[in-house]
Amino acid sequence: MKFILTVNPHGGTKKGPQLLKKVKPIFEASGTDLFIIETTFAGHA
Repeated sequence: MKFILTVNPHGGTKKGPQLLKKVKPIFEASGTDLFIIETTFAGHA
């Protein structure tokens, strides 16, 4: 299975990077192909 995950490090409560650190190992352990896109400016996503 493949997933594309978009992370906005500056949006909302700015917890995107912290949450990514928690969920990334779960995806990796399941053998899932994970492609991470980190937004860099407003409207980027």
